[in-house]
Amino acid sequence: MEEQSLIEIAKSKIGLLELSIRACTHEIEVLSHRRRSEMEQLEAWTTILQAEEIAIHRLGLAAVEIAQDNTTQPDPTPTVHAFDDPVSGETIVELDQYGSKTAVVRLYMEWRGKTGVTTGDVTAHMAERNIKVGANFANNTLFKMKQRGEVVQLGRRYYLKDFAPASMFAPANEKEASEETS
Repeated sequence: MEEQSLIEIAKSKIGLLELSIRACTHEIEVLSHRRRSEMEQLEAWTTILQAEEIAIHRLGLAAVEIAQDNTTQPDPTPTVHAFDDPVSGETIVELDQYGSKTAVVRLYMEWRGKTGVTTGDVTAHMAERNIKVGANFANNTLFKMKQRGEVVQLGRRYYLKDFAPASMFAPANEKEASEETS
């Protein structure tokens, strides 16, 4: 009888240990997921910071060249942007005066070319790059780029001016076309 109660106590203790191990395992999984998410964010910001360092270096070299040449003035407010080329996987660096995330959008639009982008495309692209953006980021950025005259909108698609469909710039009717040529 005493032997049976010892067995029951041992089984009870083993059951408690199993529950404790499951709880610890679950906690480890949660922490591991958080760490992965934080690492992905860190990688995205590291890419941007590395690009900024490269741009600062380039700006320093440009400033030296300008000082030697003394014929042109540098843009006083450039910022650097990084973009992973989808084909080669290499990071492309570009200077821009409107901010790193905007430059990622601009480079993405260049890559998309004549197909243009929608706000959903931009949001998905930023998510693929682990660049955290707000819910209205794509709308706001494309709207600001449109205000600055960098992009044109046709329906729900936005195009860089260099890649916009020619029909967007064609006269609305033949009368306008003849007025322009006169």
